[in-house]
Amino acid sequence: MNASPSFVRRRAASRFQHVMVVAMAWIWMIAAAVGDSVTPLTPMGVGRHGHTSTLIQNGNILVVGGRSVTGGPELATVELFNAVTGAWSSGPALGTRRQGHTATLLTTGQVLVAGGALGPERLGTAELYDPATGHWAAAGTMQTARLGHSATLLADGRVLLAGGGAGPDFSAAEIFDPATGSFTATGALTNGRHHHSATLMPTGAVMVVGGVGSTGALASTEVFDPSIGLWTEAASLATARSDHTATWWQVARTAQADRWPVWRNTSPPRASGSPPAP
Repeated sequence: MNASPSFVRRRAASRFQHVMVVAMAWIWMIAAAVGDSVTPLTPMGVGRHGHTSTLIQNGNILVVGGRSVTGGPELATVELFNAVTGAWSSGPALGTRRQGHTATLLTTGQVLVAGGALGPERLGTAELYDPATGHWAAAGTMQTARLGHSATLLADGRVLLAGGGAGPDFSAAEIFDPATGSFTATGALTNGRHHHSATLMPTGAVMVVGGVGSTGALASTEVFDPSIGLWTEAASLATARSDHTATWWQVARTAQADRWPVWRNTSPPRASGSPPAP
């Protein structure tokens, strides 16, 4: 199954609606638990979907690319949300318009934006945003143009990009090394996929779950070991799924436990956006 950009746009719109509903539900429930009210935030300058949203080290939120909710081509525009003032401001534009890309916060404080789509074309280019200078710089070319892939920050500071290639198997994977600024091929997925989830585990391994393969939605899962660059199949899901989320968590006891259970994410931060991104 070769995912066309129009197919990805439909998925992105559906995912955007789902994320907004879930996010608002959590906000209202948490507010009710702590006795606070919810204050609407100032809207972005441009409504968009298929973008990424990344919390950067200075506490601001970097929103990159996507497509306008009113239609039109992919966006190169960037906006920054200031958590202190609650205001949005325009940021420096991307070098290449794109949607369905990934954005990964690196240990250096920079943000790696990779892949996505521009019209019918999957993109193999990547860009780095440096909050210290407020500028973008080209970050080289991936081994495989990708859309609907995952990008996971590894424990050693490198980034694993998996799946979402041009098909038909979507199995290619590669690693970006910030120290050298290069992309290097690594072991291929056992089952090619796109629109899957990828979660860094406390062991340093990465678990990839579900997604869409050549035959449709997948129930299979597999684990990547960065020390050897290989994947190992893991137990399958009870239900095949795509465009889902997967989060490493544990239940934490708190003083509010009788009123509201609090879940604590024990994994390091990863890309948002992912689509978090198609």
